[in-house]
Amino acid sequence: MKVYSRKMKNLNIESEHSQERPIKLRIEYSPQLEVTRIRNVIEKLDWYKEQGYVENSFLPHGIRREKIRDLTEERIGEIVSEEYDEDLYKEVAARIWAEWEKFSENGLQNLSESGLELQSEYRIRLTKYGPSGSYNYPDLVVLRISEAGPERTLKVIIHEIIHLAIQPYIEKHSVPHWKKERLVDLIFQKILPKLTTKQNIKEKVDDVDESFDHYFPDIEKIAKVIGATNKSP
Repeated sequence: MKVYSRKMKNLNIESEHSQERPIKLRIEYSPQLEVTRIRNVIEKLDWYKEQGYVENSFLPHGIRREKIRDLTEERIGEIVSEEYDEDLYKEVAARIWAEWEKFSENGLQNLSESGLELQSEYRIRLTKYGPSGSYNYPDLVVLRISEAGPERTLKVIIHEIIHLAIQPYIEKHSVPHWKKERLVDLIFQKILPKLTTKQNIKEKVDDVDESFDHYFPDIEKIAKVIGATNKSP
């Protein structure tokens, strides 16, 4: 049995057995969260382009036809309302929870015993906009619901949880974006080899692999070496 409760117009899902788990998920969504998400994506469009992301599917159709920099909160809210379907979010939330239940039985121990600094609970925010997954330190994972096929959902969530776990080292040692992505892939592959998939890295990252081979599981040492390499002339 799953317990559904509403707080601040967001949906929170917890299992009645969740206290037995080392890691819990709290799933949330709302029209207002989508407005905030769209505003954040608009502000980062230049960065997405610089990193090589294909961002033409990141925003609602109505917004792509307008001058996005001039949009008001009210207009964004109107566009969200036109295509917001709460039943879809509910369906995806239930599917995510079912996948996390399975993962709790078969793979969660590997993640929990990986040595990463993990939170006891993560917020999973569902959205229709932006890249497939993103994160906000220390505990927020943002998941695009078009990525919500069963296995893909789990991969994105774990990928972003690893990001959150290593983010202090990434910031401290100024590890650039694609090298950070490669480091996350390598950690994922090491602790959950049957689940991981390699993403399309758009820069040369051989130094990440070399540092990982030498220093894992010392993530801070790996980040320090990568950061220093990046600063070398």
